[in-house]
Amino acid sequence: MPLHLYLINRLKSMKKFITLCALVVMFYSTALHAQFTDIKGVTIHARTMMYVQDGEIETSTISQIYNISFKDNVLVHNIITDNAVSNSQIYKLQNDSKYMDGDNTIFKFDAVSGVSGLTYYYKVTVDKEGKLVSLVLEDSEGTKTTYTGGITVLKTYNQD
Repeated sequence: MPLHLYLINRLKSMKKFITLCALVVMFYSTALHAQFTDIKGVTIHARTMMYVQDGEIETSTISQIYNISFKDNVLVHNIITDNAVSNSQIYKLQNDSKYMDGDNTIFKFDAVSGVSGLTYYYKVTVDKEGKLVSLVLEDSEGTKTTYTGGITVLKTYNQD
């Protein structure tokens, strides 16, 4: 086979290979985003809390665990003080939604307290690598608190 025909055939093979690689990357990227919107629940370890007090932005180091099950419609909130759970409460989830905002996955839901009857409004933002951007909590009076920390998938009770 002449050299120029051989090179043309090799070039066609390389084009096919590059096209296949591009398709695999696009599929993986799409599947990764879909994976976050399809999860049944998340656990968030909040380590930093940011809020406004007297017109000033305040930040404090904390340790709080939020176990959020969209499948079971519950949120379990644990406050950790001096390496021990000092407060724990279960909330009923309502109005949960999951959607993409650019490269970020957004989880929004309301949590109703069985103790006070108050409703709290949550928005969790996760980036394309699966890292927590923020957990924003708005109480019934409109006060917002932003938490940052770590996130992982929660193994829920209901597996449907």
